[in-house]
Amino acid sequence: MFGQAAYTVIWITLFFGDKIDTDLLTRILDNYGFKALYSICLIPIAYFLVFINKKYIIK
Repeated sequence: MFGQAAYTVIWITLFFGDKIDTDLLTRILDNYGFKALYSICLIPIAYFLVFINKKYIIK
């Protein structure tokens, strides 16, 4: 999660960083929140795919 936060701050600052204001902070927090929620939602799917892979594909 720290890596996502660092990546988000660097990317948004470089892409939208003409001036630092509350809009930039809002973009950073929104982007990080989306990435964190997305990764949390995909964890069960990833675990399920690893389970299927270990049980049926790799014997």
